[in-house]
Amino acid sequence: MAESQAHRRRVYFALWPSNAVREQIAAIAHEWVGRSAGAAIPVENFHATLAFLGSISAETLEQVQDIAASLRSAPFDFTLDRVETWTAAKVLCLVAAQPAPALLAFASSLRFSLLAQQPESSPQEFRPHVTLARRPIHRIDATSAAVAWPVADFVLVESTPGPRGSEYRILRRWPLHR
Repeated sequence: MAESQAHRRRVYFALWPSNAVREQIAAIAHEWVGRSAGAAIPVENFHATLAFLGSISAETLEQVQDIAASLRSAPFDFTLDRVETWTAAKVLCLVAAQPAPALLAFASSLRFSLLAQQPESSPQEFRPHVTLARRPIHRIDATSAAVAWPVADFVLVESTPGPRGSEYRILRRWPLHR
Protein backbone atom coordinates (compact mmCIF):
# COMPACT_ATOMS: atom_id res chain seq x y z
CA MET A 1 0.00 0.00 0.00
CA ALA A 2 1.37 3.41 -0.92
CA GLU A 3 2.35 5.71 1.91
CA SER A 4 -0.08 8.61 2.32
CA GLN A 5 0.98 12.11 1.33
CA ALA A 6 0.70 13.14 4.99
CA HIS A 7 3.75 11.02 5.82
CA ARG A 8 5.90 12.35 3.00
CA ARG A 9 8.28 15.28 3.19
CA ARG A 10 9.23 17.71 0.42
CA VAL A 11 13.02 18.05 0.60
CA TYR A 12 16.11 19.17 -1.27
CA PHE A 13 19.88 19.35 -0.79
CA ALA A 14 21.38 22.83 -0.82
CA LEU A 15 24.22 25.12 0.01
CA TRP A 16 23.10 27.45 2.79
CA PRO A 17 24.87 30.83 2.91
CA SER A 18 26.58 32.23 5.97
CA ASN A 19 25.19 35.50 7.31
CA ALA A 20 27.99 37.42 5.56
CA VAL A 21 27.23 35.81 2.19
CA ARG A 22 23.48 36.25 2.74
CA GLU A 23 24.00 39.99 3.35
CA GLN A 24 25.96 40.35 0.11
CA ILE A 25 23.25 38.51 -1.83
CA ALA A 26 20.60 40.71 -0.16
CA ALA A 27 22.42 43.86 -1.33
CA ILE A 28 22.43 42.59 -4.90
CA ALA A 29 18.76 41.57 -4.62
CA HIS A 30 17.90 45.05 -3.34
CA GLU A 31 19.50 46.55 -6.44
CA TRP A 32 18.01 44.20 -9.05
CA VAL A 33 14.63 42.92 -7.82
CA GLY A 34 13.09 46.40 -8.09
CA ARG A 35 14.37 46.71 -11.66
CA SER A 36 12.78 43.39 -12.55
CA ALA A 37 9.44 44.28 -10.88
CA GLY A 38 9.35 40.70 -9.55
CA ALA A 39 8.18 39.38 -6.18
CA ALA A 40 11.21 39.34 -3.87
CA ILE A 41 12.27 36.11 -2.20
CA PRO A 42 12.62 36.56 1.58
CA VAL A 43 16.28 37.01 2.51
CA GLU A 44 16.11 34.11 4.97
CA ASN A 45 15.19 31.78 2.08
CA PHE A 46 18.31 32.45 -0.01
CA HIS A 47 20.12 29.20 -0.86
CA ALA A 48 21.67 27.35 -3.78
CA THR A 49 19.87 24.08 -4.54
CA LEU A 50 22.15 21.14 -5.28
CA ALA A 51 19.45 18.49 -5.85
CA PHE A 52 15.68 18.70 -5.48
CA LEU A 53 14.15 15.41 -4.28
CA GLY A 54 10.51 16.39 -4.05
CA SER A 55 8.04 14.59 -1.80
CA ILE A 56 9.67 11.48 -0.32
CA SER A 57 8.82 8.83 2.27
CA ALA A 58 10.45 8.56 5.70
CA GLU A 59 12.31 5.46 4.51
CA THR A 60 13.71 7.28 1.48
CA LEU A 61 14.58 10.25 3.69
CA GLU A 62 16.78 7.99 5.82
CA GLN A 63 18.41 6.51 2.72
CA VAL A 64 19.24 9.88 1.16
CA GLN A 65 20.74 11.04 4.45
CA ASP A 66 23.00 7.96 4.43
CA ILE A 67 24.03 8.84 0.87
CA ALA A 68 24.83 12.41 1.90
CA ALA A 69 26.93 11.21 4.84
CA SER A 70 29.01 9.04 2.48
CA LEU A 71 29.99 11.88 0.14
CA ARG A 72 33.50 13.29 0.22
CA SER A 73 34.63 16.69 -1.01
CA ALA A 74 37.13 19.19 0.26
CA PRO A 75 35.66 22.60 1.07
CA PHE A 76 35.62 24.93 -1.93
CA ASP A 77 34.70 28.46 -2.98
CA PHE A 78 32.53 29.66 -5.82
CA THR A 79 31.47 33.06 -7.07
CA LEU A 80 28.04 34.41 -7.98
CA ASP A 81 28.49 37.34 -10.36
CA ARG A 82 25.65 37.63 -12.82
CA VAL A 83 21.93 38.48 -12.58
CA GLU A 84 19.66 36.75 -15.08
CA THR A 85 15.97 36.38 -15.74
CA TRP A 86 15.10 32.77 -16.47
CA THR A 87 12.02 33.18 -18.60
CA ALA A 88 10.84 29.55 -18.58
CA ALA A 89 11.10 29.27 -14.79
CA LYS A 90 9.81 32.84 -14.27
CA VAL A 91 12.55 33.77 -11.81
CA LEU A 92 15.31 36.33 -11.37
CA CYS A 93 18.55 34.65 -10.30
CA LEU A 94 22.04 35.48 -9.14
CA VAL A 95 24.23 33.00 -10.97
CA ALA A 96 27.81 31.87 -11.33
CA ALA A 97 28.95 32.96 -14.79
CA GLN A 98 31.84 30.49 -14.55
CA PRO A 99 30.86 27.76 -12.07
CA ALA A 100 33.74 26.44 -9.96
CA PRO A 101 34.84 22.96 -11.07
CA ALA A 102 34.76 21.74 -7.44
CA LEU A 103 31.12 22.85 -7.10
CA LEU A 104 30.14 21.14 -10.35
CA ALA A 105 31.95 17.96 -9.32
CA PHE A 106 30.31 17.90 -5.89
CA ALA A 107 26.81 18.51 -7.27
CA SER A 108 27.35 15.84 -9.92
CA SER A 109 28.53 13.33 -7.32
CA LEU A 110 25.51 14.03 -5.11
CA ARG A 111 23.05 13.82 -7.98
CA PHE A 112 24.56 10.60 -9.35
CA SER A 113 24.46 8.98 -5.89
CA LEU A 114 20.82 9.96 -5.46
CA LEU A 115 19.75 8.41 -8.77
CA ALA A 116 19.90 4.98 -7.11
CA GLN A 117 17.10 6.13 -4.76
CA GLN A 118 15.07 7.93 -7.40
CA PRO A 119 15.81 6.31 -10.76
CA GLU A 120 12.60 7.75 -12.26
CA SER A 121 13.74 11.31 -11.64
CA SER A 122 14.97 13.28 -14.62
CA PRO A 123 17.91 15.33 -13.43
CA GLN A 124 17.87 18.86 -14.75
CA GLU A 125 21.05 20.61 -15.77
CA PHE A 126 22.77 21.97 -12.67
CA ARG A 127 23.19 25.75 -12.82
CA PRO A 128 24.50 27.19 -9.57
CA HIS A 129 22.22 30.07 -8.59
CA VAL A 130 20.26 31.82 -5.88
CA THR A 131 16.69 32.83 -6.73
CA LEU A 132 16.15 36.52 -5.94
CA ALA A 133 12.57 37.01 -7.19
CA ARG A 134 9.64 35.21 -8.77
CA ARG A 135 7.59 36.43 -11.73
CA PRO A 136 9.87 39.24 -12.92
CA ILE A 137 8.23 41.54 -15.46
CA HIS A 138 11.40 43.08 -16.89
CA ARG A 139 14.09 40.87 -18.35
CA ILE A 140 17.58 41.29 -16.87
CA ASP A 141 20.90 39.88 -18.06
CA ALA A 142 23.75 41.76 -16.41
CA THR A 143 27.01 41.44 -14.56
CA SER A 144 26.64 42.12 -10.84
CA ALA A 145 28.93 42.66 -7.91
CA ALA A 146 30.70 39.38 -7.19
CA VAL A 147 29.74 37.34 -4.15
CA ALA A 148 32.48 34.95 -3.04
CA TRP A 149 30.83 31.99 -1.30
CA PRO A 150 33.13 29.75 0.76
CA VAL A 151 31.47 26.33 1.10
CA ALA A 152 32.34 24.19 4.10
CA ASP A 153 29.12 22.14 4.34
CA PHE A 154 25.81 21.28 2.69
CA VAL A 155 22.32 20.77 4.07
CA LEU A 156 19.10 18.84 3.65
CA VAL A 157 16.13 21.22 3.73
CA GLU A 158 12.42 20.60 4.16
CA SER A 159 10.07 22.89 2.26
CA THR A 160 6.54 23.40 3.57
CA PRO A 161 3.85 25.73 2.23
CA GLY A 162 3.25 28.78 4.38
CA PRO A 163 1.18 31.96 4.27
CA ARG A 164 4.07 33.91 2.65
CA GLY A 165 5.12 31.10 0.33
CA SER A 166 7.42 28.19 1.07
CA GLU A 167 9.04 27.98 4.47
CA TYR A 168 12.38 26.21 4.74
CA ARG A 169 13.82 24.26 7.65
CA ILE A 170 17.26 22.68 7.72
CA LEU A 171 16.88 19.03 8.72
CA ARG A 172 20.54 18.10 8.72
CA ARG A 173 23.98 19.52 7.89
CA TRP A 174 27.11 17.69 6.68
CA PRO A 175 30.60 19.17 6.73
CA LEU A 176 32.76 18.87 3.63
CA HIS A 177 35.97 16.93 4.14
CA ARG A 178 38.14 14.54 2.20
